Amino acid sequence: MTINNRVLNRGVCKFSKLINFKKFPDNLPTDWFYYEVIEATNSHEYTGTRPYEDWTDLYD
Repeated sequence: MTINNRVLNRGVCKFSKLINFKKFPDNLPTDWFYYEVIEATNSHEYTGTRPYEDWTDLYD
């Protein structure tokens, strides 16, 4: 996920505005990959660039 996110210049961080995203019980906020998983598993529209995307719309 990290490689794909970086190649596509996609990413979020704790400062990003996120919309009700899918959560996984084994993806904890303390994990280094936490935001990489959020980015890769939620289809969304956004503004900004890695790692400061702000989400504008979330798809199912």
